[in-house]
Amino acid sequence: WMSTAGSGDVLTGMIAALMCQGYPPGDAAMAGAYLHGLAGERAAGSGHPILASDLIKAIPTAWDAVFGVGAPLNGGPVLASQGVFPGG
Repeated sequence: WMSTAGSGDVLTGMIAALMCQGYPPGDAAMAGAYLHGLAGERAAGSGHPILASDLIKAIPTAWDAVFGVGAPLNGGPVLASQGVFPGG
């Protein structure tokens, strides 16, 4: 359901945003992919194919699930290599 136009662009934007916040490229890719998938799971309850706009709306809840409710989106890097994300 996430194979709609724009979902890859959202993933690319998430990775680029994490890199701009100081994540190394590998960690940004891992964290971005994980958060993108989690946002997709959160948006899946809509009952229709997930649009890019649905993913974008679900990013804050995915972020909160990983970092805690109200954690700043620009709170500095918490590296995937420190075990925050699965596979890190």
